[in-house]
Amino acid sequence: MSISEGYKLNQCYFKLSYCHSKMAIPDIESWVFIGKNIKGNEEDDSWYFQDPPSFCKEDNLKQWSDDEEAMEYFRNLEPEIIILNKNNPDLILYSVEELIGKLKQIPHAL
Repeated sequence: MSISEGYKLNQCYFKLSYCHSKMAIPDIESWVFIGKNIKGNEEDDSWYFQDPPSFCKEDNLKQWSDDEEAMEYFRNLEPEIIILNKNNPDLILYSVEELIGKLKQIPHAL
């Protein structure tokens, strides 16, 4: 998805990279769109994405309330944020439909 198109708040997008020179082994990261220009002082438009575990922190705390080890993990979880703007033009985040299209293009053999 190009940055000229609209991302949907709280929607999941995917960063796709490859672990093999023939682009046969994908590496996929999930990111949740949390807003545009959320700091309010950006010089250029910036789209902010957060990692899913920290985005879902409150839900996970409720879900794992009986497991003290899991609770400790989620309580201490710090959010990871990536920013999409003109300073990192090579960062592309795909919608699920776009990701599926890219995955269908992967060669079946190394």
